[in-house]
Amino acid sequence: MSSNAETYTLEAILQSLRNATVSRQSLVPRAYAFAARAHDSQKRLSGANYLSHPAAAALYLAQAGADPTTVAAALLHDTLEDTTVTAEELEAEFGPDILFLVQGVTKVGSYKYLGSEGAEKNLRRLVEAAAQDVRVMAIKIYDRLHNMETNSFHSPERSLRKAKETLDTYAPLAERLGMGHAQRLLEDLAFRYVDEKSYTHMCELVAEERQNKQVNLEKVMQVLSEALQLRHQVVSRIEIREKGLWSLHRKIERKGGDIHDIHDILSIRIVVPSQDECYTTLGIVHSCFKPIPGQFKDYIGFPKPNGYQSLHTTVITPQAGIAEVQIRSQDMHAKAKYGTLSKSK
Repeated sequence: MSSNAETYTLEAILQSLRNATVSRQSLVPRAYAFAARAHDSQKRLSGANYLSHPAAAALYLAQAGADPTTVAAALLHDTLEDTTVTAEELEAEFGPDILFLVQGVTKVGSYKYLGSEGAEKNLRRLVEAAAQDVRVMAIKIYDRLHNMETNSFHSPERSLRKAKETLDTYAPLAERLGMGHAQRLLEDLAFRYVDEKSYTHMCELVAEERQNKQVNLEKVMQVLSEALQLRHQVVSRIEIREKGLWSLHRKIERKGGDIHDIHDILSIRIVVPSQDECYTTLGIVHSCFKPIPGQFKDYIGFPKPNGYQSLHTTVITPQAGIAEVQIRSQDMHAKAKYGTLSKSK
């Protein structure tokens, strides 16, 4: 996702909506025009037009698979708080559902950050809000994501406070909602503000792993691709997955600083069309490379609390040594990235 204000256009939002029939007379263009008028004279600290912020949140939601109503509400989410627009005007123009969403985002935005010691209370408030309507929290998460992308324009003190709040509340909320893509972005954007030294160290570790292992993992992928093709197993994609910087940092902390038995800094991800094909693919992977006992996790049969599903196995390869392989269906992949929003894809 880009923080370039020039990319947050109405055209980009419409192109990203899964509903290809959205026309310029529909809800989203009307909301865009309304927000443009409401925020007309306002600027961000970066100097960009204020509209770039709600447009960014709307674009990210559209890319995640949100419906036009949620995307329109994202475009309007700051109109009640930061402009002269009234609730009556908003409802008259867009109806009660969008008013409900905008008021919900405004209410959540009014919660005061209580510091790390109050993180559990903050998170509980957000979870309760999500239980009422997950769309409210989806908008708020992508609102926070764009604010973190432009966090450097605040004072160092405020930047640090926003980063801590993001790690304490918004990233854990994204995890609970199964929004893995937003969670990782939020964590890594905040990480650099709360511990720049460790952030730089993790960047170096990942870069070193990429240099040392990527070419060999690509050889493993080639072996797997040929074996899958030979067995007529359709594969939607096979790729190298890179672990998030904050996630890696926390894992190293849990292991007391030992990085030698961390094998998923880079791993292989295989995406197949259906759930049944996940298990077929697992058998093919194990026929190619010896699995390490005790390192297999079936998150399809036993999903994580947030709904995450995938098969994780760790194998020994001649090309790249120990390597983790993740296998999931297309639906599982979408839900792992975007949570409930993926249902509208």
